[in-house]
This record gives sequence, structure tokens and C-alpha cells, in this order.
Amino acid sequence: MRTSFFGLNALLASLRAQQEAIDTTNHNIANANTEGFSRQVASMAPTAPYTLPSANRDSGLALQIGTGVEVTQIKRMRDQFNDVQLRQQATLESNSQTLADGLGQVEGLLNEPGDHGIQNLVSNFFNSWSDLANNPQSDASRAAVQQAGLGLVNWFNNIGAGLEQTRQDFDGAIALKARELNDTATQLAALNTVIKRTLSVGDSPNDLQDRRDLLLDKLANLTGATYRQELDGTTTVYVGGRVLVQGADTHLVTTEQVTLANGKQINQLEWDHDFLPVQVDGGELNALLQLRDEILPQKIDQVDALAGTIVQQVNAQHLQGVGKGPYAGTPGSPPPVPPNNFFDSTKVTATTMALDPLIAVDLQAIAAAGIPSNGEGDNRNALAMAALQNQAFAALGGLTINDYHASNVASLGAETRQVEQLSANQKILADHLRQRRESLSGVALDEEATSLIRYQRAYQAAARGISAMDEMLETIISRMGRVGL
Repeated sequence: MRTSFFGLNALLASLRAQQEAIDTTNHNIANANTEGFSRQVASMAPTAPYTLPSANRDSGLALQIGTGVEVTQIKRMRDQFNDVQLRQQATLESNSQTLADGLGQVEGLLNEPGDHGIQNLVSNFFNSWSDLANNPQSDASRAAVQQAGLGLVNWFNNIGAGLEQTRQDFDGAIALKARELNDTATQLAALNTVIKRTLSVGDSPNDLQDRRDLLLDKLANLTGATYRQELDGTTTVYVGGRVLVQGADTHLVTTEQVTLANGKQINQLEWDHDFLPVQVDGGELNALLQLRDEILPQKIDQVDALAGTIVQQVNAQHLQGVGKGPYAGTPGSPPPVPPNNFFDSTKVTATTMALDPLIAVDLQAIAAAGIPSNGEGDNRNALAMAALQNQAFAALGGLTINDYHASNVASLGAETRQVEQLSANQKILADHLRQRRESLSGVALDEEATSLIRYQRAYQAAARGISAMDEMLETIISRMGRVGL
């Protein structure tokens, strides 16, 4: 037989359950703007019913009465399948966005089309030779040739240095990302330890799991890392098919300075325990490696090929002529001074390109006349030099100087637009999955306020029920048996 205090126990259980629900709701409200926080819900269920004994009822038809309510779980609202999809799309998004940003930097360096781009500078250079051919004895025309050549040199020097600096910047960013990867992996391993211990005693480490999921998002964006949830509650993380985090253990990434065949140094990513190269499958780090190891070297080679071809072809033609004054000699006779280069023949890359030291200081050394010179009006070499602008060269794939550069710029532009479009598409997909996550895991303050009122009313009703029970018990305890007194 149940006692008169039976109802008090049920109402007390309700008070406790509603209080836990209110506390959970308050926790949600407090973390509405916390990155990575997942909304939590207090799941309630009836407690085990009480079976009333009865002497006049068949034993198989026992009467049961409810004993109240309890919070069985503080549930974290999270869809693991959506998380997997989102991390896959976020990996592609961060990869394509980093590539688009890097290609945009290269495109900005080349500054094409533009008034100060290489196509205008090449045209100005060869046009200055045409002007010199019209007046081969003019020092002003020779000065224009010299300055046009210096303009080419400065452009190639700046572009060569800019591309190399950009490559070094990407190399430095790779080293920084490697440290970020190690820090994230170390934090995740520490969380694995705490989460495993918390789960082992039957508790739900919701907030800790949110922090770990945030780190998993970061690793996916950074490297395209994959992961597996273990039975003990820990998460094993893989980068390039190799273990980065397993339980409380981490295999960190180190950077080793290596020298390439061209003499340049780069930071090579290696595993700290066996020094094998790290294979990064996606994310920002993969894009940075691609920019440093593939895209930038290709662009540098193209600019070097253009600079080297200009130096070699202009020098070859310049050696076929003579200047004026002491460089020309007697008309019809070989020049007393051997022909000279226009550009420094030992410096054939964009970064090192320079005028020949003699051309830089003596305008008369600019060879407008042929060999032997026909006198003051001889412009044969200047005309031949101007014609180089429209000549195709095998070193440039059978293209002219301007066509070769235009082809490279067009290819870069098309590649940049393609990557930007891919990045935009990936962002749309990732944003859709983020919205799905937010609809389930995000905290809506209006909804939480409504829940707070609902739990408050339930708490007040339970408290009112206890007051009613108290009055009943007061009557039983204080007044029963006092009839007639």
C-alpha cells in the first residue's frame, strides 16, 4: 500500500526534472554566440511505475501507477552524417579559395592588360628602334632606346623578384600551417583523453565533444583530414592516409629545409617519427603546396623564358651592327671596336636581367648601323632590330614575344576564373550544409525563451502540487482523530 507521501515524491521528481531542463536552456542561451556550440536538450522520461498490490484482482492484471519523471539524458543536437558531408565540402571550399587567392596574387603582379605591362613595354622597346631607324644619328632617339630597354629590365626584375617573393611567402605560410596543424592535433588528443574518461563513468561530455568537433572542422579545412570514431569515444584522425591523432597519441609534422636543384630552399613537410614526406590530400595546406611547387615555378619559368629569349635574340641582332663615333669606324671598313651586346649576356633570367654595362653608360654604343657601316644614315641594324617584334621564336613555342606573353596571361586568367567559379560553387554547397547544421545545432533565442517559459510553468505547477499535498497532509496529521474536541 502506498503512503500519503507518495505524491510528494512524484512532484519532487518533477521539480528536479524541470530545474535540469531550465538549467540546460540557460546554458544554451549563454552559449548562443559560442563558436561550435551545439544546442542541448534535456530528454525526459517517466520513472518506473509502482505496482499496486490487490487481493481481489487476478495477479496477471496488476494496477500500476506513475511515480514521476526524470531527465534521462542531456542530448547534444548533432547530425554526424551532416558533419561528414560538411567537412568534405569545406575541404574543397578552402582548397579552391586558397588557390583562387594565390592565382589572384600572381595575376595582379603581371598587371596585364595595363599601361605598364610587358606587352606595352615590349612594343615601346621595338618601336624605339623604329624611331632610331628614322634618325640613326640622333642621340635623343638612342636615349629613348636605352630607356625603353631599361624599362624592360626593370619590369622583368620587379616581376621576377615579385614572383620569387610570392613563392617564398607561400613557403612561409606552409611552415605556419604546419605549426597550426600540430597545435590542433595536440589539443584534439588532449580532448580525446578527457572525453574517454568522462564517458567511462557514464557522463555525457557534450561541451568537450563540441570543442573536438570544432577542431575536426579546422583540420578538414587545413589538410582534408579524415577521421574515425572509436568505440571508447575517442577520434582517430588521418592525414594522407597516415595517423595524425590516435587516442592520446599524436604523430606531429615537422618542416625540413631542403635545397632544390635550382638552388632554392623550401620547407618540406615530414612526419616527426619517421621523417617520411607528408602527403596532404586537400584543404589550405594542399593549395599552398600546389602554389609553391607547381604554379609559381611554372610562372617563373615562363617569365624567365621570355626574358632569356629577349636577351639572346636582341643581343644576337645587336652584334650584327655597330654604333656611331668610335664604334662605327670608317664607312665600308670593319669597326675598330668589336660589336657589343645590348643586354648583359650573363644575366638571362627575369630577376637578373640587366643592360650591357657599355650600353648603360654610352649611347653611341647602340648599334643602329650594319657591318660595315655605310655612314651616318645607315639604319640597317635598327630596322632588323625593330623587326624582331613580329618574329616567332622556337624557344617561345613558335610564338612572337607578345603572343607568348599574351598566351600565358590568358591561360593564367582562364585558370583563375575556373578556380574562382569552383570556389563559388563549393561555397554554395558548404553554406547549404552549414545551414542544415545550424537548423539542428544552432541556438535560436526565441525558441529557447519559449522553452524556458514552458519549463517554468511546469515547475510552478509541480510546486503548486506540493503545496496542495502539504495542505492535505496537514489535515491528516493535525485534525484527524480530533472530532468533538
